Amino acid sequence: MDNRDVDSMLSRNEIPIVDIAHMGPVTTPIRPWLQKAADQLNKSLSNKGLVFIVNHGITEEKLQAVYSTMDKFCSLPDEHKSLYSLNPPDDNQGYIPPNCRLNIETKQKEARHSYSIQNFARKIPEQELPGFQEIVSTLAYEFCRLARLILQIVAVGLDLNPNIFLNAHLKMLKEDNSTTFRMIYYPPLGQNIEPGVTRCREQTDYGTFTLFAQDSEGGLEVQRSGGMWCKVGHLPGAILVNTGDLLEQWTSGKYLALKHRVTVPEHYKTRTRARHSIAFFVHPDDSTVIDPLTFIKSKPVLEMELPKHHLALVTTYHHWQRRLKKSRFIKLLQRLRQHIYNRGSIEATNPELLKEN
Repeated sequence: MDNRDVDSMLSRNEIPIVDIAHMGPVTTPIRPWLQKAADQLNKSLSNKGLVFIVNHGITEEKLQAVYSTMDKFCSLPDEHKSLYSLNPPDDNQGYIPPNCRLNIETKQKEARHSYSIQNFARKIPEQELPGFQEIVSTLAYEFCRLARLILQIVAVGLDLNPNIFLNAHLKMLKEDNSTTFRMIYYPPLGQNIEPGVTRCREQTDYGTFTLFAQDSEGGLEVQRSGGMWCKVGHLPGAILVNTGDLLEQWTSGKYLALKHRVTVPEHYKTRTRARHSIAFFVHPDDSTVIDPLTFIKSKPVLEMELPKHHLALVTTYHHWQRRLKKSRFIKLLQRLRQHIYNRGSIEATNPELLKEN
């Protein structure tokens, strides 16, 4: 076994693996297999907050085609990439270059390229990269298909109508829905790394759940109870599912949103390799009212914990806006967006721009 995975949750058999090979089509899944997967997923998300899905139908060839397309995009001149820059806080579609995202509190810069897509009808780099839409959308809609199946599995695991969550996610990758297909490229890092550099800051995901694919082990960690961080490990061909904030609220805390991060690998050989991943952030339609499932018994919540476990009715859109406002790095992006490319890199930007108002 590769010593990079010796001390991971996967190598210690701490992450459940759910096989959905015999599930059948999304529109008419085979009930016995659906129930079996639902029982496994319910147990996994209740106890762990994450699970590996195997035999999901998303081919390695399609993943590699998108990784290659992302490489080509990152190789474009800065003035071309700047045409597709993400424009927060109202827009979550577009490109973010390395070292642009910064956690104001920890001063950590994220050493990664990312390109997020919420709607393929909007501006994408088809002119610069012919075939971009076909290659990327083909994989994105495969993730959409898998998400629809998992939404049914989650519902059955909670003894609900299989369509209860599915009907709240009818507009994924369309208008009035914040579901996001994100391509991420982590460039190789040298031996001497600037202090404070990370690959992805610690966070929980905003939405229902996230589907995550990666081409190699590269520093993904989750926070366990007690605050300890643990390496996840890499299972070739598997899709990782982790719970988001909205599913935690929907299930009255039965499924807890999992805090995670991507650190710079300790091993030099791992650190100096490029790494790719796909994150598919599943969100309900904007008009969906998140009505907590009150029949699910929850542990008592202390008064001091109420802000985290507040279960009042809220629409998906309002939840998304609230989380964006809390993301303080958005303010940094607004101040830096017009300065990034005409200076060549964020390091060349006036340091005064990094200060909060």
